[in-house]
Amino acid sequence: MFKRIKIYFYIFLIKSIGRLSDGINICLKFGLTSGKMLDYIYENKPSGRFLIGKLINKIYLGHPD
Repeated sequence: MFKRIKIYFYIFLIKSIGRLSDGINICLKFGLTSGKMLDYIYENKPSGRFLIGKLINKIYLGHPD
């Protein structure tokens, strides 16, 4: 039960606050393995709306997995 609530909470965060990050936005629109997403990852320049979007994107691009 708790695991399911946690998953839905993460989905909510990604679809709300996560949209401030350009990387997560591209991922949601085109998919994780799309050419646009891979180009964005190889560019490795965090961008997003407001300071929080750039911070989220920096964490997203720096994640090892």
